[in-house]
Parts: sequence; C-alpha cells; structure tokens
Amino acid sequence: MRRRTFLGLTAASAGLLTSLPLPGMAAPTRKPRANITIITGVTSASSPEHLKAVLTAFLSLGFPVACVVDPSSRSAAKLEPDNPVALILRELAIATPGMLEIVAFSPDLSTLVPYFQSRAAYDARSELIEALGFAHQQPSPAVLVQSIACLARQKPLAPAGLRAAGFRST
Repeated sequence: MRRRTFLGLTAASAGLLTSLPLPGMAAPTRKPRANITIITGVTSASSPEHLKAVLTAFLSLGFPVACVVDPSSRSAAKLEPDNPVALILRELAIATPGMLEIVAFSPDLSTLVPYFQSRAAYDARSELIEALGFAHQQPSPAVLVQSIACLARQKPLAPAGLRAAGFRST
C-alpha cells in the first residue's frame, strides 16, 4: 500500500467514524437553512384582500417574505400611494421590520451594461418608493428597498452596476 493511499483511507475512515452517532448519543441535528418566500407579480390590479391574507399568514408564522412589486405594470394602472395594495404593503413593512422585503422590478435590467443598470435600478427604486408613499419617510426609504428583480434572460450581463446603485441582491 502506498503512503498516499494509506493516508487517504485513514482520513476517510476517521471522517466516517466521527459522523456516526455512538450508542447513547443523540444524532447530530442539521442547522436549518434560511428560506424566504417570494411573491411576484404584485401590481395595482392585485387583490388587496388576498395579498393581505397571504402576507399576514406568512408573517404571523415568522416566515420572511419578499414581494416583487411592479409599480408601472403594462397590464395594470400605475400604483399610487392611496391604492389599497400600496397601503397594505406600507402598513406591513412598517409593522414587521426585517420580515417583509419590498423588491423593485426592472424587467430589462439583465440586458444593460453596468452604467445603465445603475441608472435603471435607481429609477426603479425611486418609482417604487414614490408609489408606496415612502418618499418623505425617515429613516431613508432607500433602506426599505435593497433588492431588485428582473426577467431571466438567456445570457444575462453581470450585475456590477447594481452594487453602485446600492442594491445588495438581484
């Protein structure tokens, strides 16, 4: 037996033995993975009753939720601060900090070069903040919108411009 083979087998058997529970010991528990539920397609035409029911159910159980909101959807009227959907999102975002993330939507973001990604992301965030009525809130409403969504493309460009615009995830 060669030295490398011997060392490899020794390391493998030691790893196998330490992973098996001994009699009288509890089996090792796995650390739970962080999951987040993502709700897409939220526009001014969304049912406020259904949206509130779904969000309240998840949030009351302690499950974090991300809502992808398109304030200027082509298929619905522009989202305004007095719209029931905007009122529900604003109310729940304030009542459950850190549990409800409102995600801006910019459909063509993955096809843009970094400079235009940054501009489009900034515009999407500004439009969403104004549509939800957060424009004059303290602390800065930009803190509430830190993620952005876009349509999946076959060959997307790297999201380098999004970091410059202050977004943490895409």
